[in-house]
Amino acid sequence: RDLAIRILGSSGPMLAEELALELGASVSETKNLLGLLDEEGLLFSGGITYLETQFALKSDVEALRGTDGKSGTSIEDVNGLLLEMQFRKYPSVAGYFEANPAVGLSMDLSWRVENYDPGQLDALWASGEVVVGRFVGGRVRYVAKRDAELLHAFRGPGRLSEREQTILELIEKQPGIGIEDVVKKTGLDKEVTREAVYMLDRGLFVARAAGSSAGRNHYVRYVPENIEKNPLPSLLERYVRSFGPATVRQLERLLRAERISLDATLSALVANGRVRSFAVSGEKEQYYVASEDFGRLGKSRPDETVRVLSILDPFTLHFSREIEARWGEGWYYPVFKGAQPCGIVELWEMSGRVEVRNVELESSVTMAEVLGALDNISPYFDAMHMDTTTVAGAHGKLVADMTVKELEPFLGAGFAKVQAWLA
Repeated sequence: RDLAIRILGSSGPMLAEELALELGASVSETKNLLGLLDEEGLLFSGGITYLETQFALKSDVEALRGTDGKSGTSIEDVNGLLLEMQFRKYPSVAGYFEANPAVGLSMDLSWRVENYDPGQLDALWASGEVVVGRFVGGRVRYVAKRDAELLHAFRGPGRLSEREQTILELIEKQPGIGIEDVVKKTGLDKEVTREAVYMLDRGLFVARAAGSSAGRNHYVRYVPENIEKNPLPSLLERYVRSFGPATVRQLERLLRAERISLDATLSALVANGRVRSFAVSGEKEQYYVASEDFGRLGKSRPDETVRVLSILDPFTLHFSREIEARWGEGWYYPVFKGAQPCGIVELWEMSGRVEVRNVELESSVTMAEVLGALDNISPYFDAMHMDTTTVAGAHGKLVADMTVKELEPFLGAGFAKVQAWLA
């Protein structure tokens, strides 16, 4: 290990094969060692002097690029720019998708589009300008048509089993078909069918038919109109522009791409001035941002807004690992105060109403602030014909078990106790 660090420090950047020769070790042993150094945050890999993957000490690359952290870039600077970019307002849903590749839920757009009307999103979906499927990070999201095509081209055609091919051919003949109907037409077991459709979904062979909803999904064959031969540079620049500042690991999870290919492409984008990389004090990984946004680091206005966001919101994705580590996996809505995750709301969309089943908060945010944040997104729920909010519990308790002090913020916000509920 120490010898490898000395060699990389004096002779890097170099290929794994070149380092193996210097060490007198096999290439596979050397690559394992490089993987360990990378996990320690000591290594940079990518197309440093040409497009083949090379390795060098991260400190040397940062010094070469002038990004060794001495400029004083802090995580607060990063989060300030992230908040400013993620919550900028767009005049329309179409305007949002011109500038950004994807969004998790329709609700996410209520934070980003002036006077958001969910019907605008439905219209884009029906027209094919927005595609719904597992294109980003393996989760179902609304994706701009152009970005769906890039992601499909990047992932490439996968191999299908005979059963999956049979189901795909059936889906292709339908204007939209659900799993129940696939079972009826094929005679296959429901769970077997569900698994096969899931594989088609993850492989980007199918997308959701316009008007589908959770629990009532109908699938159509996804066939891109345009296929780009080398989609990664365009795709990666688009995601850095939209999701940045971001680390390679964050981009890796979103795009389901290999680190080596991302490193090489990011290096090329940095070299041609499309993207800037920079180090952050106390952070092991480099951050990437669009070149035109780099100068705004450290200049954003303070933002301590309390927001209740979806688990698939583009902003939430930057903090997904921290959120899961603190509150576990599940379907809930993270609470943020500025860029600080500080709680969760278990919220369910019901017929004609929104039901809050639990609220867990840290001391940095009050229940009154969270209720105010929920009120800020109530126009979205009103537009979706859910104009009543009921509360079943908070602090891990049912309403009947909550203390007078715990009930105060709800009563102060206009809720009344109705049997076992607050409404």
